Amino acid sequence: MWARRHLLTPQGHFNVGLKRYLLRHKENGLQDIKNAIARGADVNCIGDFSVKEVIDHQTKTHVYYVKKVLKGTPLVFVIESATPEKVLDLITLLLAVGADVNNNKSYANSNTSYAYTTALIATLNNTKLPLNTTLDILGLLFKHGLKIQSRKEVEKIALFLSKLIKSKHPSSPALCDQFIEAGLQENDELLHDLMHDAIIANNEKMVSYFLKLQPANHWGTGTNSYRYEEQYVKLTPLIQAIIRDLVDIVQLFVSKNVNIDKRNEKNTLPLEAAIMQGNLPIIKLLAEEANLAQLTSTGDPLLIQALKKRDNAIVAILLKAGVNRAQTNEANETALHQAARMGNEEIMPLLLDEASEAYLNQVNHQGNTALYIAAKHHHPNIVRCLLKAGAEDLENKNGMTAELATLDYPTKKALITQREDQTVNAFLRAIQLLQPQKMILDTRKDPQKKPQLKYDMHDMLCQWTELANKTPFNKMKK
Repeated sequence: MWARRHLLTPQGHFNVGLKRYLLRHKENGLQDIKNAIARGADVNCIGDFSVKEVIDHQTKTHVYYVKKVLKGTPLVFVIESATPEKVLDLITLLLAVGADVNNNKSYANSNTSYAYTTALIATLNNTKLPLNTTLDILGLLFKHGLKIQSRKEVEKIALFLSKLIKSKHPSSPALCDQFIEAGLQENDELLHDLMHDAIIANNEKMVSYFLKLQPANHWGTGTNSYRYEEQYVKLTPLIQAIIRDLVDIVQLFVSKNVNIDKRNEKNTLPLEAAIMQGNLPIIKLLAEEANLAQLTSTGDPLLIQALKKRDNAIVAILLKAGVNRAQTNEANETALHQAARMGNEEIMPLLLDEASEAYLNQVNHQGNTALYIAAKHHHPNIVRCLLKAGAEDLENKNGMTAELATLDYPTKKALITQREDQTVNAFLRAIQLLQPQKMILDTRKDPQKKPQLKYDMHDMLCQWTELANKTPFNKMKK
């Protein structure tokens, strides 16, 4: 009964005991507050504070201290303390008689500070209320002109919306519109975090909503870091969708003309991330629009990155999209070097299709060709493919050739056989190119036999040697 008698102060304000009263007398709260309002209570003010008297033991004098209470208004106290069954009726009553939903006045004395609390913060903080009740309260506050007044309110809004988005609550888009109408900035960095929440939850409806709110290239990394490749980095929304294999959301971004070459905090390309994920539908989507000449975060061309993934289907997609096979990495190596090193026989026909001589004999910084690398790593089938395509066994900077570098018998045999065949072919070709300088008649005793033309072999070999010095054997093709 004490609380009910002291619900109002002598000045006609609600007493700070209102919150305690609501907690203790939940069943009678509505009627008593109605009676207090009928007696002229100020619905936007909490009255004087309770005080306590203590004795200063040093001076032996009485000292009065303001007793700490939670800062707030009657509306805030109702939201915080009333039961879920009564809270909507109490809020409706206060709003009907003029309660200000944006009241944030301080009722503490000048020497005391309290936590900043408004009706909006109280509503979003009250986790005891059912979600539907919370949404109904927000609806009442919006209807009566709620305005966002502080950064703290924005942060609370972001946390609340994040929960709704992750649970795919159908009211999320409409609630976002209401918060924006109440003063939430469309370019607020916390909205970027909500976009990421929508992607992580595969909430395509909210992703579409945010893309309608701002252009696709507006959305950035946000404030949060996400786990990626054993590290926590800031990701772009597109890469966020790629690493979660969300094909529909990636398609949505591509259809909205998002910059598909925008890198994340770790300098990773979207297509690079898709290659590492190995998601073929996403790779096809990006390869059609991406700049395929860009280097990855590791300094490799995209084609080399795909070879390292050991997925020939990805390599085929990139080649079909028009990637440059001859593009080199920081070590001046092409995809052919990488395939030779790995012994990837299946992909060699694609890499060697209509290959130029310069491409076949491209050397890295050590002067090693793809043929040298294949021989050194004991891949005889790769060696045969390269030799058949016309690759040459060139010396590197250390004077080593592929034949000298390998200790593997099948590989060495392939190189020796090819060298011997090339030598024979060169000799036969030289014979065809040389004109006999001398012809002698076969002075046989049989006069009936027709004279035969013969080469002067000594003279011919001298000429062949001279030509061979100008044209190496392995360049003379049959």
